[in-house]
Amino acid sequence: MSSKTAKDRAAREMRDAREEQRKQRADYDASVAVRFRWFSEYLAIDRALRAAKDERAGTVPGKLLLIGKLDLDQYAAAMTYTEVVNRFRCTQGIPGALYDGHAMDGFRDEDKAAEAAERAKADLNQALNALTLANATNRFRRYAFRGAVNKMVIEDRLEWPLLPSLKRALNVLHQHFK
Repeated sequence: MSSKTAKDRAAREMRDAREEQRKQRADYDASVAVRFRWFSEYLAIDRALRAAKDERAGTVPGKLLLIGKLDLDQYAAAMTYTEVVNRFRCTQGIPGALYDGHAMDGFRDEDKAAEAAERAKADLNQALNALTLANATNRFRRYAFRGAVNKMVIEDRLEWPLLPSLKRALNVLHQHFK
């Protein structure tokens, strides 16, 4: 009798191990499916936007505008914030700034250059403070405003999980820039 119970116990342990493997595989498949859905949605958007030949499709906020995930006010806030950050980077000499042909022409005088740098720093600090203040309120505590704006507007990387944070952050920036 003891050999039969030992066999039953071994068979039960093997069934339990297989069931645990199935559960782990199902969890992994579910996470891969979620990631693939985001990636496939991104690829479909990218293909559609290339066909559109719209200059706004060159940025993440522009792509989100064209597919209807952002509205015009949010897009305008994103572009204004990009200009503020770029102006700050230009005046500070930080790499990654986009210099247009006339960006530094008016700053031959050091006093004017220092004044422009202070103005650009103040503008950026005010925008960042508006985001921080809105994020600190109870209504928006669970969102990552500065992270979403940094990744999706400044670094121009599409991060789907940050989209709700980006939308609310751009609403805050739109109110700030009004």
